[in-house]
Amino acid sequence: MTAYTLHAPTDGRSVLIVNRTVLIAGGFTIYEPRNWPTYVKVASLTTNNAHDPFRAGTYRAVWTDEGLDLEFVGDYMKPDRYEHTFIELRR
Repeated sequence: MTAYTLHAPTDGRSVLIVNRTVLIAGGFTIYEPRNWPTYVKVASLTTNNAHDPFRAGTYRAVWTDEGLDLEFVGDYMKPDRYEHTFIELRR
């Protein structure tokens, strides 16, 4: 299992991304830290061919007042095709 943390550049918000890929089915669960040590699941992502866009650096994260606007390559065989999800986060 691999985990990544993304941090907002202007405030203390962050998310924990846990890679739960099995064989070729890429899967990620995104958690928001609340009151330590509690994390709350806020989103799930899937990718093809076990692609890990966070390890590969093929993602874009834009932090807004409402949350995290996340774009990522869902299949390494289609590197120009970004998938999009918006994750609403608490402040």
